[in-house]
Amino acid sequence: MSTPLHSALPWFVIARKVYQGYGYNTYPLMLYPATGMVLFTAVPAVFLFFLSLFTGLLSYFVTVVTNGSELLGLVAIAYSLCGRFGLDDASE
Repeated sequence: MSTPLHSALPWFVIARKVYQGYGYNTYPLMLYPATGMVLFTAVPAVFLFFLSLFTGLLSYFVTVVTNGSELLGLVAIAYSLCGRFGLDDASE
C-alpha cells in the first residue's frame, strides 16, 4: 500500500542535495528552492497523511492546510527565481 509518505521521501532527498549545494556555495538564494521544494511536495504529503489519520479535522481543513503549504512552496521557488535573475532590485 502506497502512502503519501512514500511520495514525500524522494523530495526530501532532492531538497537535501539542494541544501548541500547551498552550504557548499553559500549562495543565499539556493536556500529558497530547497525550502520551496519541501513545502510544495513533501510537507503537504506528510500533512495529508498525519492530519487525516491522527486528527478529527474535516477534510476541508486538511485541504486548506496542504494547499497553503503548496502555495508557500511556490512563493519560495518564485522568489529564488526572481532573485537569481536580478528582479528583486528592480526598484533601483
